[in-house]
Parts: sequence; C-alpha cells; structure tokens
Amino acid sequence: MKALFYKDIIALKGNLKALLIVLVFDFVVIKAGFPDMAYLISTFWLIDFVSRTFDTENKNNFYKYVISNAVDEKIIVIYKYILVFLAIILIFLIDFSFAFLTGVDKTIYRFLIFSNLNILLYEILIPIFFRFGKIAREVIRILVGIVYVLGIFYMVKDGRLFSFDIFTNMNIFLIGGLIALVLFVFSFGLSLKFIKKKVE
Repeated sequence: MKALFYKDIIALKGNLKALLIVLVFDFVVIKAGFPDMAYLISTFWLIDFVSRTFDTENKNNFYKYVISNAVDEKIIVIYKYILVFLAIILIFLIDFSFAFLTGVDKTIYRFLIFSNLNILLYEILIPIFFRFGKIAREVIRILVGIVYVLGIFYMVKDGRLFSFDIFTNMNIFLIGGLIALVLFVFSFGLSLKFIKKKVE
C-alpha cells in the first residue's frame, strides 16, 4: 500500500506546477464571473492527473511487483477508486470555495453536478485504463480535449454550461447519484478482472 501511495505522490509532484496554474486560472475566471469555465478547466486537469497515475503503474511490471509483496489485487483497485474520487471532490471543492468566497456563486449545485458527472466518467474510464493501458489514455486525453474546446465555445456563446434551478438540480444529482452507485458495482468488477489478467 505504501508503494501505491508513494508512486502517486511522485505523479502528483510531476503534476504540481500544472495544478497550481490551474487553480490560479480557476480563481481568475471565477472572479471574472465564469464559474462553469473553472470547473471545466479542473475537469481537464483531472484527466491528466489520473492518466499520470496509470502511466507509472504500467512501467516495469509495477502491478506484479506490488502483488508479489503481498498486496491483494482488490486493494489496488479500491485504492485507485478512492484516489480518483478524492481528487475529484478536492479539486471541485476548491473551485466551490473560490466561487463562494468571491460571491460569484454561493450555491453548492455546480460542485454537486460536476463532481457527479466526473465520478460517472471515471467509473467508465478506470476499467478502460486498466484494460487497454497507454493507448486508451492517449485517446481519452484527445477526446476530453475536444469536449473541453466545445465546452469553451458553448460558454463563449451562451455564458454558462448549465442553467441552474434548485428543483432540477437536485433531481439531476439524485438520479446521477443512483446511476453512479449502480455503475460503480460493474466498474469495480471489470477493473478487478482486468488487473488480474495483467498479473497472470
């Protein structure tokens, strides 16, 4: 478990400068009145960070090394989901704090919606990353980049990504939460299956 944590600390250190730039930029665009853009920028950073953690794992037979040191495959998969979900919550919590403290948006709905959407996204992506490795991550980076650019164009045209009202947002969040719970079961099972294949 220590090896997993140490590896991801190294990945984060390599991504730290990018994270600081993202947070500064997020604060600036939130202060300018564009909180959706900040959340979108954070989404783009997340894909880079998560990809880096997988990149280090696919070098030098890392999984075989960890498992040979009495770390169960299930622990590796659980750790990966915890790491990704914590990264999602923390980065968007920072964006929410910026928006709240600047008075641009004092509601929690953007935080809930973007967190939920990203959790759903990574429940799909994590098994793909375990199964297909670096090629999948490069393809996903390109696809997320395209979505990011389209989102920016949409905001330039419309000013925001979502129209928020309390009733609609809570319904979306509750439905998204239920879908995330169901999807997690399948996602976790697939990830466990794929990592076992890697170490066979």
